[in-house]
Amino acid sequence: PVTGAPRHAFTEHSHALRALAVSPDGRWLASAGHDETVRIWNPATGALLDTLTDHTNALRVLTVAPDGSWLASAGHDGTVRVWDPKAPLPEPATGATRVQAMALAPHGAWLAAATDDDAVRVWDPTAGAVRRTLPHSAAGVEALAVAPDGSWLAAAGQDRTVRVWDPRTGALNHTLAEHTDAVAALAVPPSGLSLAPAGPDPTALVRA
Repeated sequence: PVTGAPRHAFTEHSHALRALAVSPDGRWLASAGHDETVRIWNPATGALLDTLTDHTNALRVLTVAPDGSWLASAGHDGTVRVWDPKAPLPEPATGATRVQAMALAPHGAWLAAATDDDAVRVWDPTAGAVRRTLPHSAAGVEALAVAPDGSWLAAAGQDRTVRVWDPRTGALNHTLAEHTDAVAALAVPPSGLSLAPAGPDPTALVRA
């Protein structure tokens, strides 16, 4: 039963944390942040299993494959690193200086990363190859979201818009521009029939 009592305190990080991810089977927990490391934990025992140290700047986001076979990390060094999570897989080089957001397709078929060069790149996460580059706008992307069936990818950010793409073809399906300030978050219900953006303006709009 859930009691609200803490089980473990993970204290090995030396700076602020920005991201957490859990394996689908619950056997490991990943944490990442400003100390440039990804740490892998056993949530049942609190033991530190591994420390992944190849990043050269603060980390911002973590994403796990649906089957737990790989872990992707990204942040202010402009790289997306994909781990097994014990040994590194091919590394997607973004060509940017910072990765702002990541989103994962169903079944882990592709990984989308938004970077500070105002592009969203769709990757093959195991080969480290770019499938498509989706230009967004003149302002940074802060959030990504994927349809439950992988049929669309939404990107939102500082230009106050939400853009909805077909990740298979790269076609821009919709541009949603009702917000009056930056859009910092996106949420998708299990049905995938609507999209809820939110940001500094006081309105969270649900769009079909």
